[in-house]
Amino acid sequence: MNRAAASTQTFGVISRHMKLVSATLLLCFLSYPLASQQCKCHAPEAGATTRKGYFEEISVELKTRYERLAGVVSLSDRPVEDVLVELFAYIRNSSAKRARMAACVTGTDGRYCFSRVPRGEYELRASKDGGFEITHVYVRVDPKNRRSSNAELGISIEVGK
Repeated sequence: MNRAAASTQTFGVISRHMKLVSATLLLCFLSYPLASQQCKCHAPEAGATTRKGYFEEISVELKTRYERLAGVVSLSDRPVEDVLVELFAYIRNSSAKRARMAACVTGTDGRYCFSRVPRGEYELRASKDGGFEITHVYVRVDPKNRRSSNAELGISIEVGK
């Protein structure tokens, strides 16, 4: 093999190697923000139920459909730790007691998440000890609907007045 052909072949190997390294770095860069926002909520203690709230409760019914149920619980735009976030099936005009489907307690980042929630209507209930009001959010989940929002669902809690 002559010198020019060997040089071209070596350059081709280096070029493919650089493309692989570049693709790997790009993949790491793109996945970093997703990994850094992973949900760190944890399971509540056995027997934990909705925490006692102040005298009022906040109820919000959202018209938007969501693909998934995840977000941050906040107070004055700051994440709140140790909030019990519960998921219940929601049946309109029913006074029957609902069984809790899932629950998690927020970490220092205030994040909550529920995976693989099937299509339906749900109540998200956020409660925290220490004089906070209980927040009820009524939401529709439709993971396969192209018009459903992929946005996170922030829950705001308030201190009782």
